[in-house]
Amino acid sequence: MDRKRKGNKVKSEEGAMRKVLFFIAIIFFSLSGIIWAWDDDVYVRGYWRSDGTYVRPHYRSHPDGDVFNNWSTKGNINPYTGKWGTKDPWKELNRRWYRDYNW
Repeated sequence: MDRKRKGNKVKSEEGAMRKVLFFIAIIFFSLSGIIWAWDDDVYVRGYWRSDGTYVRPHYRSHPDGDVFNNWSTKGNINPYTGKWGTKDPWKELNRRWYRDYNW
């Protein structure tokens, strides 16, 4: 009788563990899908500037406020043109800091 109870307890613990692992897997795959969707490139339609210059349609990296993952940043390569980035990310961060926190 004691063995039977112990066997049921083990089975119920295994079932609970499976449910927890399934729940964790669902959360992981849901979040990873959101992160991958967030990282997509953005298509920009062509437009006319106020000075009369036409800007051709192009792709750009997702606007997330991070200066280190932009294609124009030093060390990065634009996957569409193959050009290396030329902008110094630290200059951009300093500019933002002075703009936002230096009154």
